[in-house]
Amino acid sequence: MMHGSGDTPSAWVARWARSIPPGETLDLACGGGRHARLLAALGHPVLAIDRDAAALAQAAGPGITTLQHDLEQEGSTWPCAPGRFAGIVVTNYLH
Repeated sequence: MMHGSGDTPSAWVARWARSIPPGETLDLACGGGRHARLLAALGHPVLAIDRDAAALAQAAGPGITTLQHDLEQEGSTWPCAPGRFAGIVVTNYLH
């Protein structure tokens, strides 16, 4: 299920994205990738994670690596190493 208003990044994320230090950035529950694209345009390599394969297909693009993963599935574990990301963006994730 994709959240947010289409392709337009949230004003709050757009305002603060430039404060993220250089390095890989995580867009968790990325939906269609509106924030992943913004972060990639700012020069960050981005890992975009979502459980929805169709959303990830929309999110894919230059500078963006996608990973299908459902954190709410029983037995699921966090798929990334600690300390890996320079910044993490999470919006509209309900759990």
